[in-house]
Amino acid sequence: MLFDEENLVAAARAGDFRRMLEPQAQLTEAIRNNESLREGEPRAVLGQLTELTSRLLNVARAGVWALDEELTKLTCVDLFYATEGRHGSGTVISRADAPAYFKLLFEGSVLAANDARTDTRTDELARTYLPAFGVGALLDCPILIDRRVAGVLRAEHVGEARRWEGWERLLGSSIAACAGVAVEVARSSAAARWRRLAG
Repeated sequence: MLFDEENLVAAARAGDFRRMLEPQAQLTEAIRNNESLREGEPRAVLGQLTELTSRLLNVARAGVWALDEELTKLTCVDLFYATEGRHGSGTVISRADAPAYFKLLFEGSVLAANDARTDTRTDELARTYLPAFGVGALLDCPILIDRRVAGVLRAEHVGEARRWEGWERLLGSSIAACAGVAVEVARSSAAARWRRLAG
């Protein structure tokens, strides 16, 4: 996916929404023209977006998570491990294990937890998920489809706490919007594919 990454980051750092429009439009256009999406297969593009997220936000782990139709669980569709240069998937977070977190998720706002283990919005995840993967801070940006939350783009900082800057939230939201476009394009070609990914 060719687009002006440097200009997107610079515009986000400056908080200049107008400057972000052109590189985001380039990325969106590249996504819309992707052949695998036209065949109803979003995984390759979502993998590219998780790699992009990891690179631009300088995080060890970045993933796309899908909500199931019953809104009872989040399933990791693609997770990029930067230090290992590989992708994985399949981890599930259930609503029963993190009801307060899911309630916030459904509000559709960016969730930036500088210390995810003690933040009251994410402390439910500190019981199992966060310590299992060494996650100290996380940034969840909602993926919207038809104006509804369909999942999240998540940036995970491994180690201690980390302060998420405003421009990082903005950049994460921009990439999450592109993930939503990818899913919509794939869904228009094969409506059942996203549901199968979400489990």
